[in-house]
Amino acid sequence: MSATAQTENPAIEVDADGRVASWDGQTFTGDTELVQTAVRASETGEVVEVFGFFPVQASAGHPVRALAALMAHSPGRTLVTRAPREVTDWLDEAFRARDAEHGHEQAG
Repeated sequence: MSATAQTENPAIEVDADGRVASWDGQTFTGDTELVQTAVRASETGEVVEVFGFFPVQASAGHPVRALAALMAHSPGRTLVTRAPREVTDWLDEAFRARDAEHGHEQAG
């Protein structure tokens, strides 16, 4: 997660194939198609495979779930460019757990 700017505010920003969208703690903004998909995913409670590995129910009311909503359009091709510590910590833990489950050693 070193390429992700880690912040203390709740803002999340993603880039999906050059399209940028964000969540400010309440509202999705940015690329029209990404925002429409995020809103629809959060309204329906869609389960999104974050990075293609981690199923998360989309919602606009929680940072990790908002990330899932933002990734609903292209879950395997979306980069997180800004996220609060809560999200980066969750991602780090999720990837560590996945690596351990598959027998991969931790780096460092």
